[in-house]
Amino acid sequence: EDLVNITLMALSGIDPESVVAKAEQNFAELKAYYHLKNKIQYLSCMLSIFEGFPAELAKGAKETQECLKSYGIRYDSYGMPIIGAISALVKKQDRDMVCATIRDVSDDLKKIRGMGSMGAGKRIRNMIATAIVIDAYAADSSSRVKNSVSSAIISAIIAAEIACIVAASAAASARA
Repeated sequence: EDLVNITLMALSGIDPESVVAKAEQNFAELKAYYHLKNKIQYLSCMLSIFEGFPAELAKGAKETQECLKSYGIRYDSYGMPIIGAISALVKKQDRDMVCATIRDVSDDLKKIRGMGSMGAGKRIRNMIATAIVIDAYAADSSSRVKNSVSSAIISAIIAAEIACIVAASAAASARA
């Protein structure tokens, strides 16, 4: 995760010192809403490449997480940067519509062979649905913003898959 954070910040095209300073400010604000410090560090790095005051970005991230949850979309610790990307990219008045659309796209993806609960699973399917919806929503956004959001989603998918592999390996080793 740290390598992804560093890469994301480096590729943002923003002065590294200001990105790091903003990430630290975001982290301080996010602690009011979240307790998993390592995971909110990832979220704070994601938010550091977007415009806005740290308190507003932190509040927006929490509100976005609650909106997603109301539609049955739950992102665990690896999905925190996705929550940050949605909250920073989607206008507040569009948030409910975007979250509903993510749910609808995920439900449609579930009907595709290999995308159900026995295939990709809900977590990965929700991440793919988010990528599709955010790409369509952000069609007029700068390529820097779209690339950052895409990177966050891809890295979250990779991190989730690695965690599953490690857990399966540990379980297999314990049985041996």
